[in-house]
Amino acid sequence: MTLFWTTLLLTLSNIFMTFAWYGHLKWPQIKTGPL
Repeated sequence: MTLFWTTLLLTLSNIFMTFAWYGHLKWPQIKTGPL
């Protein structure tokens, strides 16, 4: 069961970081942060 949660959280974090990293390229009109 621990392997399941580890795999699930790793997958979700990878998906989130992909959107966080490439989101500014796909949607340049969205400016939500100070950067």
